[in-house]
Amino acid sequence: MVCRACEDVCEAAAIRFQPQLGGRAILRIDIDACTGCGACVAACPVDVLMMEEAA
Repeated sequence: MVCRACEDVCEAAAIRFQPQLGGRAILRIDIDACTGCGACVAACPVDVLMMEEAA
């Protein structure tokens, strides 16, 4: 199953998937573009994303 719900809801376009040869795409988050709105977390059907305050 391929899910990209987080990428679809990200208005800041901070989330993208980098294709890999012979494997699954790797999730990439542009920290500088991320607004911290949490829409990606809410959209994830399997709860693999979470928000964390930067140190």
